[in-house]
Amino acid sequence: MPGAWNGHKVNRATISGDGFGTYQLRILVKPLNKHFALKILDMATAYQIYVNGSWLHTVGIPGKSAETSTPYLYPTILSLHVNSGHMDVVVHVSNFHHRLGGMWESIKLGDIDDIRVQQEKTHWVNFFLLG
Repeated sequence: MPGAWNGHKVNRATISGDGFGTYQLRILVKPLNKHFALKILDMATAYQIYVNGSWLHTVGIPGKSAETSTPYLYPTILSLHVNSGHMDVVVHVSNFHHRLGGMWESIKLGDIDDIRVQQEKTHWVNFFLLG
């Protein structure tokens, strides 16, 4: 991780980009009572994110088939408050519309202020290059 799930073997069969799955990760955090952010850039599929069992964000409509899912590309920064010593992050992902499936890039986790400063610097560089 990250990377497309294309080409991985499941039950001795090589899978394509089509499908759905769940990623789960437990992150131990210190200090407690802190504001964090998740930065998600390039995932042109449908997904839902839960942190410590609570829904945090949905992009598109995740589903188990092309008919029940709708992809969407929406880079975002998600703010969250952690008051326990861990974060259980669960991401449900589906892809039936793009050649690559899964999470293509890393989800960044950090202090909310650091993530926002980094994002603002990226915007200024892009504005400069665009000009």
